[in-house]
Amino acid sequence: TTQRPAYYKGHFRIIHMFDPHYLCVPSLHVIIVVLAYTFYRKAFTELGMPQDEADILNRELFDGAVAITETVLYIKQHSVNCIPAALYAMTRITPEEVTPSEVVRFIGTLFESSATVEKKDVLAIREHILDMYESLFLQGCHDDNWITPLQRWLNAYAAAGFLN
Repeated sequence: TTQRPAYYKGHFRIIHMFDPHYLCVPSLHVIIVVLAYTFYRKAFTELGMPQDEADILNRELFDGAVAITETVLYIKQHSVNCIPAALYAMTRITPEEVTPSEVVRFIGTLFESSATVEKKDVLAIREHILDMYESLFLQGCHDDNWITPLQRWLNAYAAAGFLN
């Protein structure tokens, strides 16, 4: 697994006792919330839900997915690398629902309304997530298996001494 950022461990002891952060690249938390909002967006269309109602629900689900994605960093469940890995995985697993433009939109809303993260840090976080996503996506264009770019990245990360 990748290293969590530095933090005061006492504040998160219970969370980390029950969610030890093993084998989590890509982040299953992020995969699940992205899958949920894209699944329901598609379901609302297929069910013929009135557009105004679908728009309200889609916005709520999207905003919830963004909030949960931010939260995995706030409570130190994941490193910032786990997010682009998850977004890349969803692009490859459900390419019609999670397109690169959808991922760019998602990344662009991360920490949009944060009162605790400075603007320069928001931009740095988004840039890192987008750069890693693009790298994985471009590498994945040449691989039959979506896992291969993640494996290459993890091997390089381990060789640099960053894995726990």
